Amino acid sequence: MVMVANLSDSPHKADIWFTPDELESFKSNMMGYIRIVRLLIAKHRAPSASNILGLEKFLTVQLTEEYQIRRVVLIRKVVDSSAGQHSSKSSRRRSAAPSPGDADRLARISAENSKWARERAYVAALFLELDQEDERLRDRKGASSRSNGASLPT
Repeated sequence: MVMVANLSDSPHKADIWFTPDELESFKSNMMGYIRIVRLLIAKHRAPSASNILGLEKFLTVQLTEEYQIRRVVLIRKVVDSSAGQHSSKSSRRRSAAPSPGDADRLARISAENSKWARERAYVAALFLELDQEDERLRDRKGASSRSNGASLPT
């Protein structure tokens, strides 16, 4: 684990953080993409994996809510554990510096509570890989058909 200094005090802050306008633009664009993907799903037209890359947790309202609930639980457990460590340390000694064991414990709690999201991400990555392989095969097949003078059915 690497401890990082407060980046918000860095002279390179403008290169590290997005401006509020940039963030608002990202949100606006993403919400448009999410609406399109949800509409395709509602019309039973499955979008390709490359069209939903990065939007996996927003495919349905229920899935988005599940991710949000699990994230809140994850944050709460890590923060509660961290607060418990600090209160027990302050009663034993005045130094509040985290030990390497504390960081490992918090990392383990975080890993346990984010397992579901990691598994979802893994499955999404496999789906994307298969979908892209299918697209490559279709492209090759289309290219060879065109080079042989054949046309694809419409």
